[in-house]
Order: sequence, then C-alpha cells, then structure tokens
Amino acid sequence: MPKCLYCRKAEATWVYMPNGECACDDCVPRKCSCNIEPKDGNWESTDDNNWEYAMDENGRHLPCCEWEQITIK
Repeated sequence: MPKCLYCRKAEATWVYMPNGECACDDCVPRKCSCNIEPKDGNWESTDDNNWEYAMDENGRHLPCCEWEQITIK
C-alpha cells in the first residue's frame, strides 16, 4: 500500500485519478464544488443559500469526485 503524499506517515486510502497522487483519509482534500447538493432537493435552485456540501457517513465533507477510494480485495 502506498504512503500518503502529504503526511508521508499514513497508508494512502485515496488516489487522485488524473495523476495517481495518493492521500490518506485525513489528508485528502475535501469540500469540492463538485459535491454540493440542494438543501431542499431542488436542483434548479438559484438561491446560493440553498446549497451545501455533501458529507460522508462520518460527517466529513466528501473529497473531489476525481479522488477514488482505494479498496483492497
């Protein structure tokens, strides 16, 4: 398993698909505009206050969609 490019301590759990860069769960960049969703479910909304960043099951912001979680089989 590769080491995190940022902290170089932890095992990487994410890979950036465009260039193969690896990051651990603590260091992966989060809160990207590709992961925003409307609070009221209205995807046509023009109200800036109606949008929020999507969260994972642990309450953390999701990383950019170009980061793929590494899975071991």
